[in-house]
Amino acid sequence: MFDIFIESQSKIEALTEFYQGKLILHQETEYLACYAKYWKSIEYKRQWSRAAKHILHRSNKTAGFVTAANIKRNPKNISWWIAFKNGNQITFREQLLSYNSRKRWLKCPNAEHAHKSVPKRLFLTTNYVSEWKVSVGAMRKFLSRRNFA
Repeated sequence: MFDIFIESQSKIEALTEFYQGKLILHQETEYLACYAKYWKSIEYKRQWSRAAKHILHRSNKTAGFVTAANIKRNPKNISWWIAFKNGNQITFREQLLSYNSRKRWLKCPNAEHAHKSVPKRLFLTTNYVSEWKVSVGAMRKFLSRRNFA
Protein backbone atom coordinates (compact mmCIF):
# COMPACT_ATOMS: atom_id res chain seq x y z
CA MET A 1 0.00 0.00 0.00
CA PHE A 2 1.16 3.50 -0.86
CA ASP A 3 -0.80 6.67 -0.26
CA ILE A 4 -0.10 10.30 0.50
CA PHE A 5 -2.85 12.83 1.07
CA ILE A 6 -4.01 15.93 2.93
CA GLU A 7 -6.76 15.33 5.49
CA SER A 8 -7.60 18.88 6.52
CA GLN A 9 -7.11 22.06 4.56
CA SER A 10 -5.28 24.16 7.13
CA LYS A 11 -4.61 24.56 10.79
CA ILE A 12 -2.78 27.25 12.70
CA GLU A 13 -0.52 26.18 15.53
CA ALA A 14 2.25 28.26 17.09
CA LEU A 15 1.76 30.96 14.41
CA THR A 16 2.43 28.46 11.61
CA GLU A 17 -0.27 27.48 9.16
CA PHE A 18 -0.10 23.97 7.74
CA TYR A 19 -2.11 21.19 6.12
CA GLN A 20 -2.49 17.95 8.04
CA GLY A 21 -1.86 14.83 6.00
CA LYS A 22 -0.74 11.22 5.99
CA LEU A 23 1.83 9.16 4.17
CA ILE A 24 1.21 5.40 4.13
CA LEU A 25 4.15 3.16 3.25
CA HIS A 26 3.10 -0.49 3.24
CA GLN A 27 1.81 -0.92 6.82
CA GLU A 28 3.39 2.20 8.34
CA THR A 29 1.62 5.57 8.65
CA GLU A 30 3.47 8.88 8.99
CA TYR A 31 1.55 11.99 10.00
CA LEU A 32 2.41 15.09 7.97
CA ALA A 33 2.36 18.81 8.70
CA CYS A 34 2.73 20.41 5.25
CA TYR A 35 3.62 24.10 5.54
CA ALA A 36 0.92 26.27 3.96
CA LYS A 37 2.93 29.49 3.67
CA TYR A 38 4.70 28.61 0.42
CA TRP A 39 2.63 25.94 -1.32
CA LYS A 40 -1.14 25.51 -1.48
CA SER A 41 -2.56 22.05 -0.85
CA ILE A 42 -3.11 21.48 -4.58
CA GLU A 43 0.59 22.18 -5.23
CA TYR A 44 1.59 19.43 -2.79
CA LYS A 45 -0.90 17.05 -4.40
CA ARG A 46 0.31 17.83 -7.91
CA GLN A 47 3.92 17.38 -6.88
CA TRP A 48 3.11 13.97 -5.38
CA SER A 49 1.38 12.86 -8.59
CA ARG A 50 4.29 14.04 -10.71
CA ALA A 51 6.80 12.34 -8.43
CA ALA A 52 4.88 9.06 -8.70
CA LYS A 53 4.77 9.35 -12.49
CA HIS A 54 8.45 10.21 -12.57
CA ILE A 55 9.59 7.16 -10.61
CA LEU A 56 7.36 4.84 -12.62
CA HIS A 57 8.17 6.13 -16.11
CA ARG A 58 11.60 7.82 -16.14
CA SER A 59 14.91 6.11 -16.63
CA ASN A 60 16.74 7.49 -13.58
CA LYS A 61 14.35 5.65 -11.20
CA THR A 62 14.31 8.28 -8.43
CA ALA A 63 11.77 10.77 -7.12
CA GLY A 64 11.15 13.08 -4.19
CA PHE A 65 7.78 13.52 -2.48
CA VAL A 66 7.81 16.96 -0.82
CA THR A 67 5.90 16.97 2.48
CA ALA A 68 6.87 20.41 3.84
CA ALA A 69 8.16 23.37 1.82
CA ASN A 70 9.42 26.00 4.28
CA ILE A 71 11.02 28.55 1.98
CA LYS A 72 9.96 31.93 3.32
CA ARG A 73 11.12 31.59 6.95
CA ASN A 74 14.46 30.77 8.50
CA PRO A 75 15.72 28.16 8.64
CA LYS A 76 14.76 27.53 5.02
CA ASN A 77 14.30 23.84 4.32
CA ILE A 78 12.27 21.18 2.61
CA SER A 79 11.15 17.93 4.18
CA TRP A 80 10.61 15.15 1.70
CA TRP A 81 10.58 11.43 1.17
CA ILE A 82 13.09 10.37 -1.45
CA ALA A 83 12.33 7.22 -3.40
CA PHE A 84 14.52 4.77 -5.33
CA LYS A 85 13.11 2.18 -7.71
CA ASN A 86 14.81 -1.20 -7.99
CA GLY A 87 12.93 -3.78 -10.02
CA ASN A 88 9.41 -4.15 -8.59
CA GLN A 89 10.23 -2.38 -5.31
CA ILE A 90 10.38 1.30 -4.39
CA THR A 91 12.41 2.19 -1.32
CA PHE A 92 11.64 5.38 0.64
CA ARG A 93 13.79 7.43 3.02
CA GLU A 94 12.79 10.58 4.85
CA GLN A 95 15.16 13.52 4.42
CA LEU A 96 15.38 17.15 5.46
CA LEU A 97 17.03 19.39 2.85
CA SER A 98 18.57 22.56 4.20
CA TYR A 99 18.70 25.68 2.07
CA ASN A 100 22.47 25.42 1.66
CA SER A 101 22.41 21.82 0.43
CA ARG A 102 20.25 22.51 -2.62
CA LYS A 103 20.17 26.29 -3.13
CA ARG A 104 19.29 26.19 -6.81
CA TRP A 105 16.26 23.97 -6.42
CA LEU A 106 15.01 25.66 -3.24
CA LYS A 107 14.85 29.03 -4.99
CA CYS A 108 12.18 27.62 -7.28
CA PRO A 109 10.98 24.27 -5.89
CA ASN A 110 8.63 22.57 -8.28
CA ALA A 111 7.88 19.08 -9.49
CA GLU A 112 9.92 19.43 -12.66
CA HIS A 113 13.13 20.02 -10.72
CA ALA A 114 12.62 17.89 -7.59
CA HIS A 115 14.12 14.71 -9.05
CA LYS A 116 17.39 16.54 -9.77
CA SER A 117 17.98 16.98 -6.04
CA VAL A 118 17.54 13.33 -5.06
CA PRO A 119 20.97 12.11 -3.91
CA LYS A 120 22.43 8.80 -5.02
CA ARG A 121 21.29 5.92 -2.88
CA LEU A 122 23.90 4.72 -0.42
CA PHE A 123 23.87 1.07 0.49
CA LEU A 124 24.98 0.76 4.08
CA THR A 125 26.10 -2.40 5.81
CA THR A 126 24.64 -1.20 9.10
CA ASN A 127 21.09 -0.13 9.93
CA TYR A 128 21.71 3.60 10.37
CA VAL A 129 19.16 4.55 7.73
CA SER A 130 15.49 3.69 8.08
CA GLU A 131 13.90 2.55 4.85
CA TRP A 132 10.35 1.66 3.89
CA LYS A 133 9.48 -0.42 0.84
CA VAL A 134 6.38 -0.51 -1.33
CA SER A 135 5.68 -2.33 -4.58
CA VAL A 136 5.59 -0.68 -8.00
CA GLY A 137 2.00 -1.95 -8.21
CA ALA A 138 1.11 0.01 -5.07
CA MET A 139 2.48 3.18 -6.69
CA ARG A 140 0.41 2.53 -9.82
CA LYS A 141 -2.73 2.09 -7.69
CA PHE A 142 -1.95 5.41 -5.95
CA LEU A 143 -1.89 7.18 -9.32
CA SER A 144 -5.18 5.64 -10.36
CA ARG A 145 -6.80 6.85 -7.09
CA ARG A 146 -5.17 10.25 -6.65
CA ASN A 147 -3.88 11.68 -9.90
CA PHE A 148 -3.85 15.44 -9.24
CA ALA A 149 -1.71 16.57 -12.17
